[in-house]
Amino acid sequence: MPRSRLRAPRAAKELSAHWYAVAAVAAILAATWPLWLVGALPGWDRIPHAVWHLSLKEQVLMGDLYPRWLINGNAGLGSPALYFYGIFPVVVAAGIGLLLDALNLAATPLHGLGATATVFTLVGFFGMNRLLRRFIGPASAMIGGLVFALHPFALFFDLLQRFGFAEHATMMMAPWLILLILRVIDRQRHGVALLALVTAAMIASHLPSAAICAATIGPAALLFCMRQPRSLRLVSVGRLVLAGILGVALASPYLSTVATQTGWINVNALVDQPYFDYSVNFAFTGSNGTPQELTAWAVLPSLLVIVGGAGLAFAARRRLGPPMRDLLLLALPVAGVSLFFMTAVSTPVWEWVEPLQTIQFPWRFTVALTVATGLMAGALAHITTATPRPLFLVAAIGIVIGSGILTSTAVKRAVWLHASVLSEGAAAIPVPEAVRLRQDVPEYRPIWAGAHSLTEDELKRHASAPRPPVVVDEGVADAGQATWAADRITFAGTAAEPSCMVLHHLFYPTWVLARDTSVAGVRFGPAADGRMRVCVPAGPFDVSIVRRLTPVERGAFVLAAGAAALLVIGSLMTMRRRTSAASSAPPGSAMEHSGGG
Repeated sequence: MPRSRLRAPRAAKELSAHWYAVAAVAAILAATWPLWLVGALPGWDRIPHAVWHLSLKEQVLMGDLYPRWLINGNAGLGSPALYFYGIFPVVVAAGIGLLLDALNLAATPLHGLGATATVFTLVGFFGMNRLLRRFIGPASAMIGGLVFALHPFALFFDLLQRFGFAEHATMMMAPWLILLILRVIDRQRHGVALLALVTAAMIASHLPSAAICAATIGPAALLFCMRQPRSLRLVSVGRLVLAGILGVALASPYLSTVATQTGWINVNALVDQPYFDYSVNFAFTGSNGTPQELTAWAVLPSLLVIVGGAGLAFAARRRLGPPMRDLLLLALPVAGVSLFFMTAVSTPVWEWVEPLQTIQFPWRFTVALTVATGLMAGALAHITTATPRPLFLVAAIGIVIGSGILTSTAVKRAVWLHASVLSEGAAAIPVPEAVRLRQDVPEYRPIWAGAHSLTEDELKRHASAPRPPVVVDEGVADAGQATWAADRITFAGTAAEPSCMVLHHLFYPTWVLARDTSVAGVRFGPAADGRMRVCVPAGPFDVSIVRRLTPVERGAFVLAAGAAALLVIGSLMTMRRRTSAASSAPPGSAMEHSGGG
């Protein structure tokens, strides 16, 4: 009987934690229901994500599990696949979309994409909740997890206003990254392997956000390593570095695609545009509309929570135990580095470190600031409840009210969107014609003729043809037709004189002339102006070009396979070591859980 009485408080505590999680999940589902329930997909960035989602679903059913070329892109003219954003969240969305289609639950063709965004939101909540449970109680951890998952930047800007699907997915994985970093430092089993997997998933989701997380979470991780005993500091750093190297190796097939297909030429073409100029995209001082909006209803509320929480923590410093001090040591460096890079104070760094400009927008560091806000919201809730002082309670209420006022604009827009979808369903947010045509956004669209990208009208004309016609430069009397497959494009027709068909050099570095091309005098390669062309002599022609992996890409797949094999072998060895230690330990002895791969 005494044993039952001792266990009852723990069981009640665990039960209350479960109810906190249920309440939080209900809140998240209520906030994101237009996405997962009716498949309404808002946001200006939804077009490329929708195009890639639909195309990937089609090609997965054809057995093409990692397509580098979307056959139906640009009304059948084709499109390079996933060369800017990574493939991980798109693959997850394709799987969920195919499942909804199979169960006849998809309200719209894009339902799987919206449902996946909600799934990642739940993943982010549970990651932040579990991370905070290392330091504080379940109620405060739930509050921190909800603040993170439903933060105005995460929920409203990245999902309901912009639909930055890849960026949002990477941000929702950030708490798990921190949790696994701490697991590696604590030498818990499988820490290195799990950290490598999450690192690879983040890199293969949104490279700029992954770089931001590395830059902001890295200093905090180093501080935690330095707090280890002197003999373990280098060991902890080395294990973290090993996990990072393995994560990069696992993501190397995507990174090799970025390097060989897009390269710095395409990235520079983006950052050279005035809209992507970092100097007009700083928080507080940026002249673009986006940083001004974000500052008003995302950055300022975060600052209020972080500064207010830090102030209360300083006031209650004598009452705080080591776990709370560790939490502050984790949250404040992430917040500080984020604020530095998103404000104009960091201008010299942006100028000197040119690769940093490929992140495009300093305000993107709000990704890490959102993580820090979730951590500090949990700390603020814990300080308020654990320190029974009226002044602390009044200060916390003031922070909540102030944050609510600052975020009111975003909340009003979100409520308006929910009301529109409630009254009209998915029709409240019509799918753009560009999605039906599988049209790439202008920055990524292939150039087929002359020096311009295909317009929507041109794509409509191609879509109405029985098969997409060959787009030619000049001199071809009868261009004939082009046929497309996952790894082959065939041109057939009659040329009145030697002629060239135009392809774009940025998107075709790995396409080569097929060996079975029988027409003599055919040339395939870059012209003087840099555009890729297929040139044929006068007369009938039947020419095919095929896509081949470059040596770099082949090496990347081998590297990824080797890294995966090392992780599996390391995990198996760890399990075997633990089993042997358990079998040889005296009955009733307490074994220390040592780390492993």
